[in-house]
Amino acid sequence: MSYKRPWKFISSYLENFQKHIRCKVGSSLKIRFWEDLWVGDYTFADRFPLLYHLLDSKNTSIAALRTSENYIISWSFSWNLGSFRNLNERETERVSSLISILDLVRCREEENDTRIWQLDRFGQFSCK
Repeated sequence: MSYKRPWKFISSYLENFQKHIRCKVGSSLKIRFWEDLWVGDYTFADRFPLLYHLLDSKNTSIAALRTSENYIISWSFSWNLGSFRNLNERETERVSSLISILDLVRCREEENDTRIWQLDRFGQFSCK
C-alpha cells in the first residue's frame, strides 16, 4: 500500500489513537494538563471547554501548573481575559468544579509519568 502523503495519513489516525491512551501521573512533567487524559473519562479541555478557551497557554504540563509546599498543593492558571475584566460567575463556577476534582488527585512525584493503552469492552487492544 502506498500513500502520496504519508504524514497526512499518519496524523489522521493520531486523534483516534490518543483516545485510547490514558496517563498515569508520576512526576507530572510529561503529561499535558488540558489535552491528555489523566483524570476521569474526558480530558480537561473537553470537560471544561469554557475555561480551555480562556487560557493563555494550552499546551502546559501538570507540573507547570501545580506547586507543592509542606504537603499543600496549589494550582496556578493564567487566563486570557484582557485588562478590563475578571472571571464572570459562570467561569468562576467552572474553576471551582475543576479545583474540586483536582483536590482528589494525588501525584506520585517519585515515579515517572506513564501512558497506558486502554483495552476495549472485550478486553482487547484495538483502535477501531
